[in-house]
Amino acid sequence: MPRTPVVGIELSDDNPNAFAVGATRSYAMVVVTTGLIKQLNEREVAAVMAHELGHIANLDTMAKTLLSAALDGVMLILFTPMLLIVWHFGRFVALLMLAAGLIYGLFGNWQHATVFLVGVLVWIILMMLPTITKSLVTLLTFWHSRWREYHADAVAARLTSVDDLVSALAILDRLPFQPPKQNREQMATLWIRVAMKEEVGTFHWLKHTHPPIHKRIEALRRGLYLR
Repeated sequence: MPRTPVVGIELSDDNPNAFAVGATRSYAMVVVTTGLIKQLNEREVAAVMAHELGHIANLDTMAKTLLSAALDGVMLILFTPMLLIVWHFGRFVALLMLAAGLIYGLFGNWQHATVFLVGVLVWIILMMLPTITKSLVTLLTFWHSRWREYHADAVAARLTSVDDLVSALAILDRLPFQPPKQNREQMATLWIRVAMKEEVGTFHWLKHTHPPIHKRIEALRRGLYLR
């Protein structure tokens, strides 16, 4: 890293948390809350800070920014105009095709009825396409974020030690964590973990930017991402 990141401390936040921001390795900042400093010892705090340095060194902050910008750009440039056209003009055509399909169906002409009903189905798919695309890209973004957490853990383990990071993660896993209610989805990447009440369900991990802490500890102990 060409430059030491600026370190900020959130004095008013009792939630144990730390995160990194910045587009490049030269212009970055690591933020830690007083809640985290109070709950961990010096070696454990160092391990957490090393994890955040790992994000900066691996350019994860830049990747998150680019992925978010790409998603917003696709939705704004491609899907928003298409959705407006499909909704304002296509819905009348869809209603006419639906009526025609029902009329042909009542008279037993299923060949023509099927053609019109397929047209209605295409209109529905076009209406849902932006939402489906956004959901898929969001899942991809969250998967990338979870994957990078393991690599940042590996950097922290090399800079400090596996035991110190595992100890810090184990303590964080036991502590209550209640992130702010406003802008939850947009701010999720800045949380060191997810709220405990959200760590339930078979596929709960799909909607989070961080993997469960117990999986991170397991990966560290097995040395899966260490090199």
